[in-house]
Amino acid sequence: MSRERLLEQFVANSNWAGASASPLKQDASSRRYFRLKKGARTCMLMDAPPDSENIDAYLKVTTYLRDLGLRVPKIYMEDRALGFALIEDFGTDTFTSLLVAGTSEHDLYMLGVDVLVQLHEQASLDALDIPTYTIDTALMELGRFLDWFVPMATGGDVASNKRQAFNDAWTLVLKDILSKPDTLMMRDYHVDNLMIVDKKFDLEHCGLLDYQDGMRGPYIYDLMSLLKDERYDVPDVVQSRAIERYITGRSKPLDPSHINHEMLILGAQRHCKNLGVFARLTCRDKKDWYMRYMPHVRSMLQQELRNPVMNEVRESIYALVPDMDTMEFVAPT
Repeated sequence: MSRERLLEQFVANSNWAGASASPLKQDASSRRYFRLKKGARTCMLMDAPPDSENIDAYLKVTTYLRDLGLRVPKIYMEDRALGFALIEDFGTDTFTSLLVAGTSEHDLYMLGVDVLVQLHEQASLDALDIPTYTIDTALMELGRFLDWFVPMATGGDVASNKRQAFNDAWTLVLKDILSKPDTLMMRDYHVDNLMIVDKKFDLEHCGLLDYQDGMRGPYIYDLMSLLKDERYDVPDVVQSRAIERYITGRSKPLDPSHINHEMLILGAQRHCKNLGVFARLTCRDKKDWYMRYMPHVRSMLQQELRNPVMNEVRESIYALVPDMDTMEFVAPT
Protein backbone atom coordinates (compact mmCIF):
# COMPACT_ATOMS: atom_id res chain seq x y z
CA MET A 1 0.00 0.00 0.00
CA SER A 2 1.34 3.44 -0.88
CA ARG A 3 2.39 5.84 1.86
CA GLU A 4 -0.27 8.32 0.74
CA ARG A 5 -2.94 5.66 1.20
CA LEU A 6 -1.58 4.69 4.62
CA LEU A 7 -1.68 8.35 5.61
CA GLU A 8 -5.30 8.64 4.47
CA GLN A 9 -6.25 5.56 6.48
CA PHE A 10 -4.52 6.91 9.59
CA VAL A 11 -6.59 10.10 9.42
CA ALA A 12 -9.78 8.18 8.56
CA ASN A 13 -9.39 6.12 11.74
CA SER A 14 -9.12 9.25 13.90
CA ASN A 15 -11.48 11.96 15.07
CA TRP A 16 -10.28 13.97 12.08
CA ALA A 17 -11.91 11.82 9.41
CA GLY A 18 -13.30 14.06 6.69
CA ALA A 19 -11.04 16.99 7.55
CA SER A 20 -9.57 19.08 4.75
CA ALA A 21 -5.76 18.90 4.49
CA SER A 22 -3.38 21.70 3.44
CA PRO A 23 0.33 20.87 3.03
CA LEU A 24 2.91 23.09 4.73
CA LYS A 25 6.14 24.01 2.99
CA GLN A 26 8.64 21.21 3.55
CA ASP A 27 11.78 21.96 5.53
CA ALA A 28 15.27 20.50 5.20
CA SER A 29 14.19 17.07 6.48
CA SER A 30 12.04 14.41 4.82
CA ARG A 31 9.22 15.06 7.30
CA ARG A 32 5.97 16.47 5.94
CA TYR A 33 3.27 18.40 7.74
CA PHE A 34 -0.35 19.03 6.82
CA ARG A 35 -2.79 21.33 8.56
CA LEU A 36 -6.10 19.51 9.01
CA LYS A 37 -9.25 21.59 9.36
CA LYS A 38 -12.62 20.26 10.48
CA GLY A 39 -15.20 22.89 11.22
CA ALA A 40 -13.54 25.45 13.49
CA ARG A 41 -10.91 23.00 14.71
CA THR A 42 -7.42 22.44 13.34
CA CYS A 43 -4.53 20.10 14.06
CA MET A 44 -1.25 19.13 12.42
CA LEU A 45 -0.64 15.83 10.67
CA MET A 46 3.01 14.75 10.86
CA ASP A 47 4.41 12.31 8.31
CA ALA A 48 7.83 11.10 9.48
CA PRO A 49 8.97 8.23 7.20
CA PRO A 50 10.58 5.56 9.45
CA ASP A 51 13.45 4.93 7.04
CA SER A 52 14.72 8.50 7.48
CA GLU A 53 13.00 10.00 10.54
CA ASN A 54 12.74 8.95 14.18
CA ILE A 55 9.24 9.62 15.47
CA ASP A 56 10.04 7.75 18.70
CA ALA A 57 12.65 10.39 19.53
CA TYR A 58 10.17 13.17 18.81
CA LEU A 59 7.55 11.67 21.12
CA LYS A 60 10.13 10.93 23.82
CA VAL A 61 11.57 14.44 23.88
CA THR A 62 8.07 15.93 23.68
CA THR A 63 7.12 14.14 26.90
CA TYR A 64 10.37 15.16 28.57
CA LEU A 65 9.98 18.84 27.72
CA ARG A 66 6.31 18.84 28.76
CA ASP A 67 7.25 17.36 32.12
CA LEU A 68 9.60 20.32 32.61
CA GLY A 69 6.70 22.72 32.08
CA LEU A 70 7.68 23.81 28.57
CA ARG A 71 5.12 24.36 25.80
CA VAL A 72 5.25 21.55 23.30
CA PRO A 73 2.45 20.25 21.06
CA LYS A 74 -0.11 17.89 22.53
CA ILE A 75 -0.13 14.48 20.85
CA TYR A 76 -3.65 13.46 19.83
CA MET A 77 -2.88 10.20 18.07
CA GLU A 78 0.23 8.34 16.89
CA ASP A 79 1.38 5.35 14.87
CA ARG A 80 5.04 4.86 15.68
CA ALA A 81 5.52 1.94 13.29
CA LEU A 82 4.35 3.98 10.31
CA GLY A 83 5.70 7.32 11.49
CA PHE A 84 2.41 9.23 11.68
CA ALA A 85 1.10 11.55 14.38
CA LEU A 86 -1.70 14.03 14.90
CA ILE A 87 -0.45 16.91 17.02
CA GLU A 88 -1.60 20.26 18.31
CA ASP A 89 -1.64 23.15 15.87
CA PHE A 90 0.22 26.14 17.35
CA GLY A 91 -1.00 28.44 14.58
CA THR A 92 1.23 30.61 12.40
CA ASP A 93 2.96 32.99 14.82
CA THR A 94 6.53 31.81 14.51
CA PHE A 95 9.17 34.15 15.85
CA THR A 96 10.24 34.59 12.23
CA SER A 97 6.84 35.85 11.11
CA LEU A 98 6.51 38.05 14.20
CA LEU A 99 9.89 39.65 13.56
CA VAL A 100 8.89 40.39 9.97
CA ALA A 101 5.66 41.95 11.29
CA GLY A 102 7.65 44.29 13.54
CA THR A 103 7.40 42.59 16.93
CA SER A 104 10.17 43.66 19.31
CA GLU A 105 13.38 41.70 18.72
CA HIS A 106 14.32 42.25 22.34
CA ASP A 107 11.07 40.80 23.71
CA LEU A 108 11.14 37.71 21.51
CA TYR A 109 14.79 36.89 22.11
CA MET A 110 14.53 37.41 25.86
CA LEU A 111 11.58 35.00 25.87
CA GLY A 112 13.67 32.50 23.91
CA VAL A 113 16.41 32.83 26.53
CA ASP A 114 13.89 32.31 29.36
CA VAL A 115 12.88 28.98 27.81
CA LEU A 116 16.52 27.85 27.84
CA VAL A 117 16.97 28.96 31.44
CA GLN A 118 13.95 26.89 32.49
CA LEU A 119 15.20 23.88 30.54
CA HIS A 120 18.78 24.08 31.80
CA GLU A 121 17.81 24.70 35.42
CA GLN A 122 15.57 21.63 35.52
CA ALA A 123 17.00 19.18 33.01
CA SER A 124 18.00 15.81 34.42
CA LEU A 125 19.53 13.71 31.69
CA ASP A 126 19.24 10.57 33.80
CA ALA A 127 15.56 10.63 32.84
CA LEU A 128 16.19 10.87 29.10
CA ASP A 129 17.78 8.18 26.95
CA ILE A 130 19.30 10.14 24.07
CA PRO A 131 22.68 10.07 22.28
CA THR A 132 25.60 12.30 23.26
CA TYR A 133 26.97 15.00 21.00
CA THR A 134 30.60 13.96 20.76
CA ILE A 135 33.64 15.00 18.74
CA ASP A 136 32.76 12.23 16.29
CA THR A 137 29.26 13.70 15.91
CA ALA A 138 30.65 17.19 15.31
CA LEU A 139 33.17 15.90 12.73
CA MET A 140 30.44 13.90 10.98
CA GLU A 141 28.42 17.11 10.66
CA LEU A 142 31.47 19.00 9.41
CA GLY A 143 31.92 16.30 6.80
CA ARG A 144 29.01 17.88 4.94
CA PHE A 145 31.20 20.92 4.35
CA LEU A 146 33.89 18.67 2.86
CA ASP A 147 31.54 16.49 0.85
CA TRP A 148 29.12 19.10 -0.48
CA PHE A 149 30.27 22.70 -0.02
CA VAL A 150 33.85 22.24 -1.18
CA PRO A 151 32.87 20.42 -4.40
CA MET A 152 30.20 23.06 -5.08
CA ALA A 153 32.71 25.87 -4.50
CA THR A 154 35.72 24.38 -6.31
CA GLY A 155 34.40 21.70 -8.63
CA GLY A 156 36.73 19.12 -7.08
CA ASP A 157 36.87 16.61 -4.24
CA VAL A 158 38.86 16.97 -1.02
CA ALA A 159 42.31 15.41 -0.87
CA SER A 160 42.85 13.06 2.08
CA ASN A 161 45.64 15.16 3.62
CA LYS A 162 43.47 18.31 3.57
CA ARG A 163 40.55 16.38 5.04
CA GLN A 164 42.79 15.21 7.87
CA ALA A 165 44.13 18.72 8.53
CA PHE A 166 40.57 20.04 8.64
CA ASN A 167 39.43 17.37 11.11
CA ASP A 168 42.54 17.78 13.30
CA ALA A 169 42.04 21.54 13.52
CA TRP A 170 38.42 21.20 14.54
CA THR A 171 39.19 18.47 17.07
CA LEU A 172 41.70 20.75 18.75
CA VAL A 173 39.18 23.55 19.40
CA LEU A 174 36.14 21.37 20.12
CA LYS A 175 37.43 18.58 22.34
CA ASP A 176 37.26 20.43 25.67
CA ILE A 177 33.85 21.97 24.98
CA LEU A 178 32.30 18.61 24.12
CA SER A 179 33.99 16.64 26.90
CA LYS A 180 31.29 17.32 29.52
CA PRO A 181 27.73 17.13 28.15
CA ASP A 182 25.45 18.67 30.76
CA THR A 183 21.98 19.20 29.28
CA LEU A 184 19.56 18.46 26.47
CA MET A 185 20.59 20.23 23.26
CA MET A 186 17.54 20.74 21.05
CA ARG A 187 20.07 21.56 18.28
CA ASP A 188 17.76 23.56 16.00
CA TYR A 189 16.72 26.21 18.48
CA HIS A 190 16.03 29.28 16.36
CA VAL A 191 13.29 31.68 15.27
CA ASP A 192 11.68 29.26 12.79
CA ASN A 193 11.12 26.72 15.56
CA LEU A 194 9.82 29.06 18.26
CA MET A 195 6.19 30.20 18.31
CA ILE A 196 3.79 32.35 20.26
CA VAL A 197 0.65 30.36 21.06
CA ASP A 198 -2.72 32.06 21.51
CA LYS A 199 -1.15 35.53 21.10
CA LYS A 200 0.27 35.39 24.64
CA PHE A 201 3.86 36.53 25.03
CA ASP A 202 4.91 34.56 28.10
CA LEU A 203 6.86 31.45 28.99
CA GLU A 204 3.78 29.24 29.19
CA HIS A 205 2.83 30.12 25.62
CA CYS A 206 6.25 29.96 23.95
CA GLY A 207 5.80 26.92 21.72
CA LEU A 208 8.72 24.67 20.77
CA LEU A 209 9.10 22.78 17.49
CA ASP A 210 11.65 20.50 15.81
CA TYR A 211 13.58 19.06 18.75
CA GLN A 212 13.48 15.37 17.81
CA ASP A 213 17.21 15.35 17.03
CA GLY A 214 18.05 16.45 20.57
CA MET A 215 21.23 15.11 22.17
CA ARG A 216 23.21 15.43 25.39
CA GLY A 217 25.64 18.29 25.02
CA PRO A 218 26.91 21.66 26.28
CA TYR A 219 24.33 24.19 27.49
CA ILE A 220 25.92 26.87 25.30
CA TYR A 221 24.83 25.19 22.07
CA ASP A 222 21.17 26.18 21.97
CA LEU A 223 21.95 29.70 23.18
CA MET A 224 24.41 29.95 20.31
CA SER A 225 21.86 28.52 17.88
CA LEU A 226 19.34 31.16 18.92
CA LEU A 227 21.69 34.14 18.71
CA LYS A 228 23.94 33.16 15.78
CA ASP A 229 21.12 32.29 13.42
CA GLU A 230 21.65 31.65 9.73
CA ARG A 231 18.12 32.87 9.01
CA TYR A 232 18.14 36.16 10.89
CA ASP A 233 20.86 38.65 11.71
CA VAL A 234 20.55 39.20 15.46
CA PRO A 235 21.85 42.67 16.46
CA ASP A 236 24.90 42.72 18.74
CA VAL A 237 23.01 44.60 21.45
CA VAL A 238 20.30 41.93 21.53
CA GLN A 239 22.93 39.20 21.71
CA SER A 240 24.66 40.92 24.63
CA ARG A 241 21.43 41.42 26.54
CA ALA A 242 20.39 37.84 25.87
CA ILE A 243 23.64 36.51 27.34
CA GLU A 244 23.24 38.79 30.37
CA ARG A 245 19.67 37.57 30.86
CA TYR A 246 20.76 33.94 30.60
CA ILE A 247 23.53 34.43 33.18
CA THR A 248 21.15 36.25 35.54
CA GLY A 249 18.55 33.51 35.20
CA ARG A 250 20.85 30.62 36.06
CA SER A 251 21.30 29.59 39.68
CA LYS A 252 24.99 28.74 39.23
CA PRO A 253 27.61 31.42 38.52
CA LEU A 254 28.66 31.68 34.89
CA ASP A 255 31.61 33.48 33.31
CA PRO A 256 30.60 35.69 30.35
CA SER A 257 34.03 35.27 28.74
CA HIS A 258 33.65 31.50 28.92
CA ILE A 259 30.22 31.71 27.28
CA ASN A 260 31.51 33.97 24.51
CA HIS A 261 34.51 31.69 23.90
CA GLU A 262 32.38 28.58 23.53
CA MET A 263 29.74 30.38 21.47
CA LEU A 264 32.47 31.47 19.06
CA ILE A 265 33.74 27.94 18.50
CA LEU A 266 30.37 26.19 18.44
CA GLY A 267 28.99 28.92 16.18
CA ALA A 268 31.84 28.47 13.71
CA GLN A 269 31.27 24.71 13.71
CA ARG A 270 27.54 25.12 13.09
CA HIS A 271 28.08 27.65 10.31
CA CYS A 272 30.67 25.49 8.58
CA LYS A 273 28.34 22.50 8.84
CA ASN A 274 25.38 24.49 7.53
CA LEU A 275 27.28 25.67 4.47
CA GLY A 276 27.60 21.98 3.67
CA VAL A 277 23.96 21.26 4.50
CA PHE A 278 22.71 24.09 2.30
CA ALA A 279 25.01 22.99 -0.53
CA ARG A 280 23.61 19.46 -0.27
CA LEU A 281 20.01 20.70 -0.19
CA THR A 282 20.73 22.82 -3.27
CA CYS A 283 22.74 20.33 -5.34
CA ARG A 284 21.20 17.00 -4.36
CA ASP A 285 17.68 17.83 -3.23
CA LYS A 286 17.01 20.75 -5.60
CA LYS A 287 15.87 22.94 -2.69
CA ASP A 288 17.77 25.93 -3.98
CA TRP A 289 15.91 28.41 -1.76
CA TYR A 290 18.36 27.47 1.01
CA MET A 291 21.11 29.16 -0.98
CA ARG A 292 19.76 32.56 0.07
CA TYR A 293 21.07 31.89 3.59
CA MET A 294 24.62 31.09 2.50
CA PRO A 295 26.07 34.64 2.22
CA HIS A 296 24.96 35.42 5.78
CA VAL A 297 26.34 32.13 7.10
CA ARG A 298 29.66 32.77 5.35
CA SER A 299 29.80 36.26 6.85
CA MET A 300 29.30 34.91 10.38
CA LEU A 301 31.90 32.20 9.81
CA GLN A 302 34.40 34.75 8.47
CA GLN A 303 33.96 36.86 11.58
CA GLU A 304 34.53 33.89 13.88
CA LEU A 305 37.57 32.71 11.95
CA ARG A 306 39.28 36.06 12.59
CA ASN A 307 39.68 35.12 16.26
CA PRO A 308 43.22 33.79 16.94
CA VAL A 309 41.83 30.67 18.62
CA MET A 310 40.52 29.65 15.20
CA ASN A 311 43.80 30.10 13.29
CA GLU A 312 44.35 26.43 12.45
CA VAL A 313 40.71 25.94 11.49
CA ARG A 314 40.88 29.02 9.29
CA GLU A 315 44.02 27.78 7.53
CA SER A 316 42.44 24.39 6.85
CA ILE A 317 39.27 25.96 5.41
CA TYR A 318 41.11 28.38 3.10
CA ALA A 319 43.37 25.58 1.94
CA LEU A 320 40.20 23.87 0.75
CA VAL A 321 38.41 26.95 -0.64
CA PRO A 322 40.98 29.68 -1.39
CA ASP A 323 38.36 32.11 -2.71
CA MET A 324 36.03 31.58 0.24
CA ASP A 325 35.73 35.34 0.81
CA THR A 326 34.77 36.28 -2.73
CA MET A 327 32.94 33.28 -4.23
CA GLU A 328 29.42 33.88 -5.49
CA PHE A 329 26.58 31.59 -4.50
CA VAL A 330 24.82 30.46 -7.64
CA ALA A 331 22.58 27.40 -7.82
CA PRO A 332 23.89 24.80 -10.28
CA THR A 333 21.85 24.39 -13.45
